[in-house]
Amino acid sequence: MASTPMTVYVRDQAAFERLRGLSRDDLLATLVVDVPFATRAQNVARKANIRTLAELSAYSAARFTRLRGAGATTTQHVEAFLSEVGLTLSHGPELKVRLSVDDRIRRARELLAQVRETLRVIDEVLR
Repeated sequence: MASTPMTVYVRDQAAFERLRGLSRDDLLATLVVDVPFATRAQNVARKANIRTLAELSAYSAARFTRLRGAGATTTQHVEAFLSEVGLTLSHGPELKVRLSVDDRIRRARELLAQVRETLRVIDEVLR
């Protein structure tokens, strides 16, 4: 029994068409908040801290489905959308490793900024 293709649901057809015209690098750098996904897919990505299509593409379908709020239907919609713009879920381990390192660097920078702010406040108090 052959499965029927999933219809791509988008909130903004014009934005979807603009994405289809982007190069692969520009597409991967696109922020998920700028993608006209269905609301549920947007919420899943936001809660999972998935910021770009590159980060989203690093997820396998099984891993994405396990995210809070993402079921089989949401995953199918995301896969259909990515397919329409020339991407897929799970590009391979090399991207996952790169994203993991980038995430650690980003988190370290955030912590450093918090430490600097704390030291600034302490300095003001001691003056």
